[in-house]
Amino acid sequence: MEESENTPNQNSGAPAFLQIALATIAIALGGAALFLAINSAKKASALSDEINEKIEKIAAAAIDVKKTSDRLDSLAAMVEDNKSADKLRIDNFGRQVQNVLENLSSNVKANRELIEANQKAIQELAGRGQRASASQSRQTQSNSSEASAKEQVQTSADGSIVHVVEAGDTFSKIAAKYKVSVESIEKANPGVSSNRLRIGQKINVVK
Repeated sequence: MEESENTPNQNSGAPAFLQIALATIAIALGGAALFLAINSAKKASALSDEINEKIEKIAAAAIDVKKTSDRLDSLAAMVEDNKSADKLRIDNFGRQVQNVLENLSSNVKANRELIEANQKAIQELAGRGQRASASQSRQTQSNSSEASAKEQVQTSADGSIVHVVEAGDTFSKIAAKYKVSVESIEKANPGVSSNRLRIGQKINVVK
Protein backbone atom coordinates (compact mmCIF):
# COMPACT_ATOMS: atom_id res chain seq x y z
CA MET A 1 0.00 0.00 0.00
CA GLU A 2 2.82 2.39 0.79
CA GLU A 3 4.50 1.86 -2.63
CA SER A 4 1.31 2.70 -4.44
CA GLU A 5 1.01 5.92 -2.52
CA ASN A 6 4.55 7.15 -3.42
CA THR A 7 4.21 6.58 -7.16
CA PRO A 8 1.72 9.32 -7.82
CA ASN A 9 3.96 11.88 -6.00
CA GLN A 10 6.93 11.07 -8.20
CA ASN A 11 4.83 11.39 -11.32
CA SER A 12 3.44 14.71 -10.18
CA GLY A 13 6.95 16.25 -9.64
CA ALA A 14 8.16 15.74 -13.21
CA PRO A 15 5.69 18.04 -14.88
CA ALA A 16 6.45 20.84 -12.43
CA PHE A 17 10.13 20.70 -13.25
CA LEU A 18 9.35 20.63 -16.88
CA GLN A 19 7.16 23.64 -16.51
CA ILE A 20 9.89 25.48 -14.64
CA ALA A 21 12.42 24.54 -17.30
CA LEU A 22 10.09 25.65 -20.05
CA ALA A 23 9.37 28.88 -18.20
CA THR A 24 13.09 29.47 -17.73
CA ILE A 25 13.70 28.78 -21.38
CA ALA A 26 10.85 31.04 -22.30
CA ILE A 27 12.22 33.77 -20.07
CA ALA A 28 15.69 33.28 -21.59
CA LEU A 29 14.29 33.36 -25.06
CA GLY A 30 12.24 36.43 -24.18
CA GLY A 31 15.33 38.12 -22.77
CA ALA A 32 17.33 37.20 -25.81
CA ALA A 33 14.57 38.46 -28.07
CA LEU A 34 14.36 41.63 -26.05
CA PHE A 35 18.13 42.03 -26.19
CA LEU A 36 18.11 41.37 -29.87
CA ALA A 37 15.25 43.79 -30.28
CA ILE A 38 17.02 46.46 -28.24
CA ASN A 39 20.29 45.81 -30.03
CA SER A 40 18.53 45.88 -33.36
CA ALA A 41 16.77 49.08 -32.34
CA LYS A 42 20.14 50.63 -31.37
CA LYS A 43 21.70 49.47 -34.60
CA ALA A 44 18.69 50.73 -36.52
CA SER A 45 18.95 54.04 -34.69
CA ALA A 46 22.68 54.30 -35.41
CA LEU A 47 22.05 53.36 -39.02
CA SER A 48 19.24 55.91 -39.17
CA ASP A 49 21.55 58.55 -37.72
CA GLU A 50 24.25 57.63 -40.23
CA ILE A 51 21.71 57.71 -43.03
CA ASN A 52 20.45 61.08 -41.83
CA GLU A 53 24.04 62.33 -41.66
CA LYS A 54 24.66 61.09 -45.19
CA ILE A 55 21.44 62.73 -46.34
CA GLU A 56 22.48 66.00 -44.70
CA LYS A 57 25.90 65.77 -46.34
CA ILE A 58 24.24 65.02 -49.68
CA ALA A 59 21.91 68.00 -49.18
CA ALA A 60 24.86 70.24 -48.28
CA ALA A 61 26.76 68.96 -51.31
CA ALA A 62 23.68 69.62 -53.45
CA ILE A 63 23.52 73.15 -52.09
CA ASP A 64 27.24 73.63 -52.86
CA VAL A 65 26.70 72.24 -56.34
CA LYS A 66 23.80 74.63 -56.83
CA LYS A 67 25.89 77.55 -55.61
CA THR A 68 28.77 76.51 -57.86
CA SER A 69 26.41 76.14 -60.81
CA ASP A 70 24.94 79.57 -60.13
CA ARG A 71 28.45 80.99 -59.86
CA LEU A 72 29.44 79.36 -63.13
CA ASP A 73 26.30 80.73 -64.78
CA SER A 74 27.12 84.18 -63.41
CA LEU A 75 30.71 83.92 -64.64
CA ALA A 76 29.51 82.75 -68.05
CA ALA A 77 27.13 85.70 -68.20
CA MET A 78 29.97 88.03 -67.19
CA VAL A 79 32.19 86.54 -69.89
CA GLU A 80 29.49 87.05 -72.49
CA ASP A 81 28.91 90.59 -71.27
CA ASN A 82 32.64 91.25 -71.39
CA LYS A 83 32.81 89.78 -74.88
CA SER A 84 29.97 92.01 -75.97
CA ALA A 85 31.53 95.02 -74.24
CA ASP A 86 34.96 94.24 -75.71
CA LYS A 87 33.44 93.81 -79.15
CA LEU A 88 31.61 97.11 -78.73
CA ARG A 89 34.79 98.83 -77.56
CA ILE A 90 36.76 97.31 -80.42
CA ASP A 91 34.09 98.39 -82.90
CA ASN A 92 34.06 101.91 -81.43
CA PHE A 93 37.86 102.05 -81.52
CA GLY A 94 37.86 100.80 -85.10
CA ARG A 95 35.35 103.48 -86.09
CA GLN A 96 37.40 106.15 -84.33
CA VAL A 97 40.55 105.01 -86.11
CA GLN A 98 38.68 104.97 -89.41
CA ASN A 99 37.40 108.50 -88.79
CA VAL A 100 40.90 109.70 -87.92
CA LEU A 101 42.32 108.10 -91.07
CA GLU A 102 39.59 109.65 -93.19
CA ASN A 103 40.23 113.06 -91.63
CA LEU A 104 43.97 112.66 -92.18
CA SER A 105 43.36 111.63 -95.78
CA SER A 106 41.11 114.63 -96.32
CA ASN A 107 43.68 116.94 -94.71
CA VAL A 108 46.49 115.47 -96.79
CA LYS A 109 44.41 115.86 -99.95
CA ALA A 110 43.51 119.45 -99.04
CA ASN A 111 47.15 120.23 -98.23
CA ARG A 112 48.27 118.72 -101.52
CA GLU A 113 45.74 120.80 -103.41
CA LEU A 114 46.84 123.89 -101.48
CA ILE A 115 50.49 123.13 -102.21
CA GLU A 116 49.74 122.60 -105.90
CA ALA A 117 47.74 125.84 -106.02
CA ASN A 118 50.55 127.71 -104.27
CA GLN A 119 53.10 126.19 -106.62
CA LYS A 120 51.04 127.32 -109.61
CA ALA A 121 50.66 130.77 -108.09
CA ILE A 122 54.40 130.92 -107.43
CA GLN A 123 55.11 129.81 -111.00
CA GLU A 124 52.71 132.44 -112.34
CA LEU A 125 54.26 135.11 -110.15
CA ALA A 126 57.71 133.94 -111.16
CA GLY A 127 56.66 134.07 -114.82
CA ARG A 128 55.21 137.52 -114.32
CA GLY A 129 58.37 138.57 -112.55
CA GLN A 130 60.51 137.16 -115.33
CA ARG A 131 58.37 138.84 -117.96
CA ALA A 132 58.40 142.08 -116.00
CA SER A 133 62.13 141.76 -115.46
CA ALA A 134 62.68 140.98 -119.14
CA SER A 135 60.46 143.88 -120.13
CA GLN A 136 62.22 146.15 -117.69
CA SER A 137 65.56 144.87 -118.91
CA ARG A 138 64.54 145.52 -122.50
CA GLN A 139 63.26 148.94 -121.50
CA THR A 140 66.47 149.62 -119.65
CA GLN A 141 68.53 148.44 -122.58
CA SER A 142 66.43 150.55 -124.91
CA ASN A 143 66.77 153.56 -122.66
CA SER A 144 70.45 152.86 -122.31
CA SER A 145 70.80 152.49 -126.06
CA GLU A 146 68.86 155.66 -126.60
CA ALA A 147 70.91 157.45 -123.99
CA SER A 148 74.07 156.01 -125.46
CA ALA A 149 72.96 157.03 -128.89
CA LYS A 150 72.12 160.48 -127.62
CA GLU A 151 75.46 160.65 -125.90
CA GLN A 152 77.13 159.27 -129.00
CA VAL A 153 75.45 161.74 -131.36
CA GLN A 154 75.55 165.44 -130.64
CA THR A 155 74.85 168.47 -132.77
CA SER A 156 77.32 171.31 -133.22
CA ALA A 157 76.44 174.98 -133.44
CA ASP A 158 76.56 175.00 -137.24
CA GLY A 159 74.13 172.11 -137.45
CA SER A 160 76.66 169.39 -138.22
CA ILE A 161 76.65 166.09 -136.34
CA VAL A 162 79.22 165.44 -133.68
CA HIS A 163 79.88 161.72 -133.08
CA VAL A 164 81.37 160.56 -129.79
CA VAL A 165 83.79 157.73 -130.42
CA GLU A 166 83.10 154.35 -128.83
CA ALA A 167 85.19 151.23 -128.66
CA GLY A 168 85.69 149.70 -132.11
CA ASP A 169 84.72 152.85 -134.01
CA THR A 170 86.54 153.68 -137.28
CA PHE A 171 85.88 156.28 -139.97
CA SER A 172 84.34 153.56 -142.14
CA LYS A 173 81.98 152.47 -139.38
CA ILE A 174 81.03 156.03 -138.57
CA ALA A 175 80.49 156.79 -142.28
CA ALA A 176 78.27 153.76 -142.69
CA LYS A 177 76.26 154.72 -139.60
CA TYR A 178 75.51 158.22 -140.81
CA LYS A 179 75.45 157.29 -144.52
CA VAL A 180 78.25 159.63 -145.52
CA SER A 181 81.59 159.09 -147.20
CA VAL A 182 84.86 158.50 -145.43
CA GLU A 183 86.36 161.44 -147.37
CA SER A 184 83.80 163.84 -145.95
CA ILE A 185 84.62 162.67 -142.42
CA GLU A 186 88.36 163.07 -143.12
CA LYS A 187 87.79 166.58 -144.49
CA ALA A 188 85.63 167.55 -141.50
CA ASN A 189 88.28 166.23 -139.09
CA PRO A 190 91.72 167.30 -140.42
CA GLY A 191 94.70 165.84 -138.57
CA VAL A 192 92.64 163.01 -137.10
CA SER A 193 93.75 159.46 -138.01
CA SER A 194 91.14 156.72 -138.32
CA ASN A 195 93.59 154.29 -136.71
CA ARG A 196 94.12 156.44 -133.61
CA LEU A 197 90.59 157.20 -132.49
CA ARG A 198 90.11 157.45 -128.73
CA ILE A 199 86.97 156.52 -126.81
CA GLY A 200 85.05 159.71 -126.07
CA GLN A 201 86.77 161.61 -128.87
CA LYS A 202 84.39 163.82 -130.86
CA ILE A 203 84.26 163.44 -134.64
CA ASN A 204 82.48 165.95 -136.90
CA VAL A 205 80.15 164.39 -139.43
CA VAL A 206 78.99 166.59 -142.31
CA LYS A 207 76.27 165.45 -144.61
